[in-house]
Amino acid sequence: MSQSKLKQPPKRKYSEEEKALWRKIFLFVEKDILHYDNNQRLQKQAVLRLKGLQNGKVIANNKTKDNGEYPLEVVYGAIVLSKDGYLKFSENKDFKTESNAVAYLCAIAASKLNMVYDAWKTKKHTEEITKKIIYDEKHIGAKYKPKASRYISETSKDLW
Repeated sequence: MSQSKLKQPPKRKYSEEEKALWRKIFLFVEKDILHYDNNQRLQKQAVLRLKGLQNGKVIANNKTKDNGEYPLEVVYGAIVLSKDGYLKFSENKDFKTESNAVAYLCAIAASKLNMVYDAWKTKKHTEEITKKIIYDEKHIGAKYKPKASRYISETSKDLW
């Protein structure tokens, strides 16, 4: 069966919130990591490599199976954590193309994805627990009353 006859899955539609987060990711890579000025933008190959991180792939495409499904916050966190490692090791490397530089960044970020995902999951779980806590009205606004008064000597009174 030829590849042209294979059905491609439908393209994913991103919400406005997801589009804004992708823009934030791309701007972070452009400005903070690759040090581009306002006239430079990431090329298509570099964008596909970054988008591939969300699905645990080397590059985003519909022909290969997904190796994971990471939220965009996790992808952003992994890229931010990878910045220092990338900048440290890229000083000694001379990348021939932008795609090679972004591939190197994505390789570092991919190694941090699961760690960031675990932290993100813990954060979400903690937020859910704190939403479930019901505060008793008696305890809200309660003031601390010490059991005994603190003795301050006359000589040390002027120090504080």
